[in-house]
Amino acid sequence: MKNRTLAMVLSAMMILSLAACGQPAADTSSASAASEAAAAVSEAEEDASEAEEAAAEEAVSEAEAAEEVASETEQEAEEMAETLPGGWQKPESPVITDEIRAVVEKALDELVGASYIPVAYIGTQLVSGRNYAILCRTAPVVPDAVETYAIVYIYEDLDGNAKLTDVRDFGVETNINELAGGWRQAEDPTVTEDLAAIFAAATEELLGVDYTPAALLGTQVVNGTNYCFLCEAAVVAPGAAAEYKLVYVNQDSAGNVTLGEVVDLVPAEEA
Repeated sequence: MKNRTLAMVLSAMMILSLAACGQPAADTSSASAASEAAAAVSEAEEDASEAEEAAAEEAVSEAEAAEEVASETEQEAEEMAETLPGGWQKPESPVITDEIRAVVEKALDELVGASYIPVAYIGTQLVSGRNYAILCRTAPVVPDAVETYAIVYIYEDLDGNAKLTDVRDFGVETNINELAGGWRQAEDPTVTEDLAAIFAAATEELLGVDYTPAALLGTQVVNGTNYCFLCEAAVVAPGAAAEYKLVYVNQDSAGNVTLGEVVDLVPAEEA
């Protein structure tokens, strides 16, 4: 486009020059040549303007595309940064769906001697298949057994076969008894905006550690409501690893929030 425009401008200039040299003012052929030259110059200027506009539009388009790619990359990095202790990814929801429940049942189908009740889906890891980390209520199948919280790790291959790979029992009692006035497992472990606000109000004075609620495990109706949250806690320092804790919170009938017990979840073999 630029070469063509330059050629037309030079041609127009030559025509104008020839028309101006040695030709009578009344010569109609000279007037025609001058008119054609002027038209050529105008067309050349128009082509040059269009080329500049096209180049500008292309530059803007490329800049917008680069900005979009950068934004997507930043978003992906933020999502990847939201990892659980041990480097696993957070699932979109802690809810135990029918699909997750089916995976647990397949993995524990031949396991005897203990009961496992899934409470919250807390971790996932894509491999050749998928790994699952699921918080469960577990207890030996014996009379008056004490029920504790444990993370059950399950691997599901690409053919849908599932197997238990590890159990990290924390030895922390669940308190769930389903009795009137007792602790009940939350029907939905999702931490809603209202629950997040209650949790934030209760933990606002816990300085030096960031607490992030991951799931609501249980509730108890007393003078208001007691809540038991599974949360991730990390010391406010670069590269600090997160750990799981149970955080108990009470909201009284007037809406006042107070912090209860904070329980470290340490595997029994490490305690």
